[in-house]
Parts: sequence; structure tokens; C-alpha cells
Amino acid sequence: MEKKIVAIDNGHGGDDPGSVNKNLDLNEKDVVHDIGYNMVKPILEHWGYSVFMVRDKDVFVELRDRVELIDRSGADISISIHNNAFHDPSAHGSEVYHYPGSTGEYLAKKVQENFVEKLGVADRGIKPTKSLALVEGPDAPAILCEPSFISNPEEGKNLSSKWYRFLIAYSICDGVREYFEKY
Repeated sequence: MEKKIVAIDNGHGGDDPGSVNKNLDLNEKDVVHDIGYNMVKPILEHWGYSVFMVRDKDVFVELRDRVELIDRSGADISISIHNNAFHDPSAHGSEVYHYPGSTGEYLAKKVQENFVEKLGVADRGIKPTKSLALVEGPDAPAILCEPSFISNPEEGKNLSSKWYRFLIAYSICDGVREYFEKY
């Protein structure tokens, strides 16, 4: 059987820190790089998947270039990893975006179920969208994950923890495994 290719996009990078929790000195780009590159990638490779990393170091890649790299990789699915933020620090929970009508909806559902179960976060649901380049753009079914709010004091503190990051990574990997059991 041919190895399935999973494209992983660690959001932001380089001069773009993404969302920042100044109280915790926490940048989204660093958190999602750690989750994607240091955790998701080796777990999926250990399970027999081939992993394509959009960025494997702290550099900024334009959105259109991210989509092009994902397409050129021949990925079977694409996962963009982010963290949510909102001006109201009480906002919390996880959500996953997918392109409507694609099998990415099932992938989003499985990843979201794992986030809620493993992280114990509020379920903000899966959300169809045609307005996110990394969900709409790639040829492969694609999702964009927002497992926690970096702007929320409790979830931000959790994101500082390697264990919590591992739980996010494992949730994503379990979702990938469940997706490929069906598709």
C-alpha cells in the first residue's frame, strides 16, 4: 500500500508571530511550530505516514506559496495548525475549519472530537468556510485547526506546557488516522 502524504502547515513564522499573549511571552508561531514539527511530524512518521512540512524552521511563507507547496507535495490531506485569539480574553475552546462539501469535513470532525476529548476544551464546532486560503486553496482535503485561545489566560497557560502541546498533536494525529480508516 502506498504511503499517505500529510501536509502540515505551521501557521505564521518569521516576522509574523501570529497572535501573541504578552503576559506569558507566548507567540503563536512558536507554539504551532513546536506542535507541528516537533510532535505531529514524528508521530505520523512513526505510524507510517509521509509528512510534508510547509515550513521546518522559523521563516515566513506567503499564503499563495503555502498552497502551491502543499499541492506540489502531492498531499492526500492538508492540516494548518493555528491558535485562536480574541480581544475578549474569556473566549475559549477549539474549532476546526473545513471546505464545505469536501471529505475535509470528516477530517475536521475527527480532529475536533479529539480536541474536545483530550484537551477538555469547549466545543466550538467544525465550521465550513470558503474564505480561508489554506482550507479553500489546496487540491487535497484541507482543514485549519484552532485548538485553543492563546489570548485566554487559562488556555494560554496550557499552551505554554509541552504536555498540552503534545495532547494537541496527538489529537491531530488521531484525527488523521481515523480519517484514513474511512478514506
